[in-house]
Amino acid sequence: MGVPLYTNNATANLAAAIDQFATVIQVTAGRGALFPSPTGTDYAWLTLTSGTSYEIVQCTVRAGDMLTVTRGQQGTLATSFPIGATIDLRMTAQGLTDTISRSETAAAAAAASQIAAAVSATDTAAQATSAATSATSATASATNAATSAANAATSETNALAIYGNTAAMNAAVTTSTTNATNATNSAAAAAVSESNAAALAASATSAATNAANSATAAATSATAANTSATQAAASATDAAATAGLSYTYSIQAGSYATNSATSATNAANSATASATSATNSASSATAAATSEANALSYFSSIEAQVTIPITQMAANLINTQAIVVTHHAFA
Repeated sequence: MGVPLYTNNATANLAAAIDQFATVIQVTAGRGALFPSPTGTDYAWLTLTSGTSYEIVQCTVRAGDMLTVTRGQQGTLATSFPIGATIDLRMTAQGLTDTISRSETAAAAAAASQIAAAVSATDTAAQATSAATSATSATASATNAATSAANAATSETNALAIYGNTAAMNAAVTTSTTNATNATNSAAAAAVSESNAAALAASATSAATNAANSATAAATSATAANTSATQAAASATDAAATAGLSYTYSIQAGSYATNSATSATNAANSATASATSATNSASSATAAATSEANALSYFSSIEAQVTIPITQMAANLINTQAIVVTHHAFA
């Protein structure tokens, strides 16, 4: 992961115009020395400005007054800039995030190394305790061996004392043999315990060496963390130094933001008026529909009151005429 680089008061003007596709920027003679010289994966965040246009770029290489950059970074769009446009090294949101992230990573690595050193020290203490326990066991086995040897010697003495008494002599021989066997077993156990103690002691020595190495690594990580913290402090200082330049641009941005807010308010008012008109239109349409429904209802009522009686009267007249015609036919 690359390191974000900063220098104080790094500002210059473009010596040649650039379009939105240009990846090499030439600044006025001698001003390139004010900017960092990234190597490997290191970089510097630079800001191009001209009038109301601005763009953040990532500088990955500087050769004299020529800056190699990646265009349109941190949410900005690559655009054209004329000769004389300004390019500055400013503290950006991503630059601050990168610097803080590096410090946190270094601190976490130092903490992890210290934890590993503590774990190794704990393991070393446990192995030393095991070695001490094995040594204690070896001592107890040696003591048992000595006791068995003493018992064998006593049995031998007793055998000599009862020489001539066959039964007593056989019993003494058996006891002596048993004691000798016990002494042999105890000696073997002592040898095994001693071997185990030696192996554990060797493990303890190895663990101690590992703990020392871990402690050294932890110290190195702590030094790296301190270095990162120093770099972060330097970056913060650089940010403060460039804050003056950012202030002027922030005033301009505030003015543009105010104008945009006014336009947005006017648009909102127009939208409100349009909504009111639409509501009035809807109300009028509703009233028209109601009137139409009322008219249809009225016409239906008229039809019931006028048309149906007239129809009935017409039917009655037809019946009357039929009766008259019939009467004349028979007269």
